[in-house]
Amino acid sequence: MKKDNYFLFNMSIKNLLLYKTRTILTFLILGFGIFTYIIVEGMLDGMTNQTVESIIQMQSSDIQIYPEGYNKEEQFTILNLKNEDEITKILDSKDYVVAYSKRITFTAMLELSSGMSPVRVFGINPEEDEKTLKLMDYLKNDIKIAFAKDFDAFFDTIPACIGKALANELNLKEKDNIIISFKTKDGMYNSINLEVFSIFMTSDSFLNSSCIIIPYNVAKNSLNIDSATNILVKTMDLKKVKNYTFDLQKSLPYTSISNWMEEGKEIIEISKTKGKFSGVFIIFILIIASIGIINTMIMSVHEKTKEIGTLKALGMSEKEIRKIFSYEGFALGLFGSIFGIILALPLNYYLAKVGLNVAAMMDINIIAEFGLPLVLYSSFPIKGYISAFILGVFVSYISTYSSAKKAAKLEITKALRTI
Repeated sequence: MKKDNYFLFNMSIKNLLLYKTRTILTFLILGFGIFTYIIVEGMLDGMTNQTVESIIQMQSSDIQIYPEGYNKEEQFTILNLKNEDEITKILDSKDYVVAYSKRITFTAMLELSSGMSPVRVFGINPEEDEKTLKLMDYLKNDIKIAFAKDFDAFFDTIPACIGKALANELNLKEKDNIIISFKTKDGMYNSINLEVFSIFMTSDSFLNSSCIIIPYNVAKNSLNIDSATNILVKTMDLKKVKNYTFDLQKSLPYTSISNWMEEGKEIIEISKTKGKFSGVFIIFILIIASIGIINTMIMSVHEKTKEIGTLKALGMSEKEIRKIFSYEGFALGLFGSIFGIILALPLNYYLAKVGLNVAAMMDINIIAEFGLPLVLYSSFPIKGYISAFILGVFVSYISTYSSAKKAAKLEITKALRTI
């Protein structure tokens, strides 16, 4: 900084310190705005990350293999994989495939006293499923034993796991009996008697509110199919999932392959909406801060009118007068932004490491229905810190422009006559 500029900057700092109350109030408004933005940005980003993680760990794994012609919207159509043995051999030959699990997925109607309700049914093999998903962590430990029995769906009551929100809606508890009806691949109607083996609650609202889990072989036999409807694939590196998807589709042209990004399109859209919300939020915060800064600078010019006239009479140029007030705005933005960041750092760190205990704040049934995590973790938004700091300084500097220009244009004679 040149000597003249250094002198002008010191003068602007002294001007701010002369009116401490107003300066501190403006400083706090800007700092609180920066603090609020960083915390909200971190929580929204953290919620999005946890939701995406939930899709991967609870529903889709990294990659899903479907039969050729599979359409996600046609949930009542039963399609099973052809050449299942060949598919598994190819998966075994891929060095990036860590594990895979076969599933039977179909839509059924749950029979209720008040009518019928659609549910999504997953036929799983627990020993395979736990290698590709973390869903097993939310089910009973003895599910492997319960699902391993050789069931006859016509005579036996089949153990089933049901989502907590769905169980609450139907007022179900463990060992209660329910019936699901569905069409087989041949178009024939079939039904299964189920006994509620366990009620699970995950961080996935779809699983909690719409899903029933039954043994793999029961699902396969009941639908009259001889292979899985889809295969979940866990890979070595989630970041390379697009490349893996392309390679598998090339190796398995008679299948339809998607990855978690395609399965979670809605969540990605939510993430984009979150970004828009964050943008609107920071604009709102900065508008409030800029109003405070503009008000401070208007008052500053008004109170220093005679002083400005004196400085101009002593030979100070309009440019130098303008710099004094511009530096005041810059200093407010600089120190206000730093204060906001310092204020946000410990809370952001705590929320990123310890998290927000949602279970202690909300009813467990609401958490299950909306698929909220029991503990919500914040991210540590480095870009958020940087953008908040830059915008805080920039907006403060720009907000002083009008007042600085007005101060520089004051006529010496009029300024000196001001009482």
